[in-house]
Amino acid sequence: MRSPGSGAGLTFPPESRYHDHEGRIGQGGSAATEGAPAQPPPCCEGPEKMAYLVVEKGEDAGSIFLLSEEEVVQRNGFRIGRHFQRDIVLNDLAVSRDHAEIRFENGRFSIRDLGSKHGTFVNGRSYEPSEVHILSAGDLIDLGNSRLRFFEDDPHQQVQYQIGNEDLTKYISSIRNNSITYAALSNAEQRLSLIYEISQAIDSILDAEQLLEKIMDVIFETFNPERGMIGLLEQQGAQTLFVSKVTRIRDEERGSASIEISRKILDTVINQGSGLITYDAIADRLLKGSESIVASKIRSAMCVPLRNMQEILGVIYIDDRSHPNRFVKEDLEFLSAIGYLAGVASKNAYAHKTIAELNRTLEDKVAQRTRELAQANQKLRESNAMKSRLIEELDRSNKDLEAAYALLKKTEAQLVQTEKMSAMGDLVSGIAHEINNPASFIRGNLGMLFEYISDFKKLLHLYDEIEPAHPEDRQRIEAFKEEIDFEFLLTDLDELIEALQEGHRRIDEIITNLRTFSKVDMAEIKPMRVQEGIDATLKLLLPKYRQRIEVIKEYQDVPEIECYAGQLNQVFMNILLNAFQAIEGEGKVWIHVAQREGGKIAIRITDNGCGIPKENFHRIFEPFFTTKEVGKGTGLGLAISYGIIERHGGKIEVESEVGKGTTFTIILPPNLDNEVEAESSFAKFSRRT
Repeated sequence: MRSPGSGAGLTFPPESRYHDHEGRIGQGGSAATEGAPAQPPPCCEGPEKMAYLVVEKGEDAGSIFLLSEEEVVQRNGFRIGRHFQRDIVLNDLAVSRDHAEIRFENGRFSIRDLGSKHGTFVNGRSYEPSEVHILSAGDLIDLGNSRLRFFEDDPHQQVQYQIGNEDLTKYISSIRNNSITYAALSNAEQRLSLIYEISQAIDSILDAEQLLEKIMDVIFETFNPERGMIGLLEQQGAQTLFVSKVTRIRDEERGSASIEISRKILDTVINQGSGLITYDAIADRLLKGSESIVASKIRSAMCVPLRNMQEILGVIYIDDRSHPNRFVKEDLEFLSAIGYLAGVASKNAYAHKTIAELNRTLEDKVAQRTRELAQANQKLRESNAMKSRLIEELDRSNKDLEAAYALLKKTEAQLVQTEKMSAMGDLVSGIAHEINNPASFIRGNLGMLFEYISDFKKLLHLYDEIEPAHPEDRQRIEAFKEEIDFEFLLTDLDELIEALQEGHRRIDEIITNLRTFSKVDMAEIKPMRVQEGIDATLKLLLPKYRQRIEVIKEYQDVPEIECYAGQLNQVFMNILLNAFQAIEGEGKVWIHVAQREGGKIAIRITDNGCGIPKENFHRIFEPFFTTKEVGKGTGLGLAISYGIIERHGGKIEVESEVGKGTTFTIILPPNLDNEVEAESSFAKFSRRT
């Protein structure tokens, strides 16, 4: 019950593969046929007391939240708020992060305010934090701009009692009509924000064991399961074995947990390469009474592959032994996204471990070679005739070793950054596609809505021109028109249509910016306007920094250039992120784009942050050099950026003064000539991967 739409489990929207509570496996669909009343899930049956909160007004209109006596008591109350970790999440800016709380005491559900900014109202009356209101069927609860109705036991009977013979399905549909696309958009943006936060949390961890523990921390903070396990597939000789790496049980000490899970679930996820969710494992026909399921009394469970591109590395598994329907399809989608991101990070961590071992081997060889060269030097002192030739061999060997070591470090940096950007690009592209679905719905219906309203207004004017047979009819019509402020309604309809069109335009702009940033044509040369790449990058960064940092753009009208667009976006992301992080408190960032002689494009990015000490100037483009705190940076961003600009035939310059700020200037040619393109080893590397 973490977000609107995950409430009573009435429908399952079509998207990724899932396993429903009746044992079916498929690519999505509806759990209720069209026009038939929606049925509550199996968890609603039994002697315990059940209740529902139906959102009638607000961003989440149409959502249903299930309140079970057992779960509310077990959790010591359900908290309602805007924060994504609340038990009931409302996507309403007027709702506080911790707004109100539902409790179950003495056989009744009650509500109290938690010191919210705008207060809690029940049936129009405001309640102080010290007051508790015992809820009754049909109570209206106002929180911010959202209105919820409380039902007990049987929602079908309660709805009929409150609103007449209209059944629950029609009731929910009527309050969802004008809000479902906005709720979908809000959830997509929230998931993108969470994915970005998770990526930031794990991308700097290069120790494989620490990385898996951090991933498990994120999963428990997000889903709060009872048990969790991360396991990897390891090659031992000719066999591939499944090895449990991290296990966790809620409220138990780390490292002490030992859990047993269904082999049927593991085999299904690993063989099919897709996530699986079971709403009631004991009753699940797919699992066919698995002995481990029955012995462990598992009710709800989710399992997703830990993958890197098409390679299955292992699985992430979580469950709950107390409650069926503990997880919903949106949880499976989000856990699958974490599994993909964690798979890439795990692959990088193990690659880093392998490279570190190679480094140690190389260093041992260097030390051995140094000892051998020392012995050779002794012999050289004894034989002047051989001295010159051996010194030349020594210099040549040292240069070869230095070149090999530099190439190894450079390849390591490219591998880590390329995999990370590839994962982020896929996720951003997927979210852009998800946002585009409700946008298409709006786009297709706005025109028809405008035509219908125009015809309706013409019909009203024709009725207005007809003289009623009885004067008292005319008086009643005029009185009603005055009561509803008829002229204002006609005018306001046009303004509402304009507002809807403006909202759709903004959604299209968001989709365009996401797709611009997540271009998958990194290894293809295409024309690009650098201003568009910078703006798309700012769209992703500014939500976190706009409260304290002002961005001043000075763009000249410059032509397109030929480039690897995805790589340049990566450069803009690295430099702008460094500029924002260099500013403590409030500050400014200036971005200047202009054309120079020969058609070259100059991009200058200036901040008024802390500046760079002179002694660090010669090292800022070295791989793994960073002045940030441990865990906040890998020292790869500027090194990768320098290589990208160099391979485009351009150059990057830095000016800085401690306490005043830093300026990065990028000079790019208008075209990539054949020589530069042929020598672009990074482009070749990208195509291979």
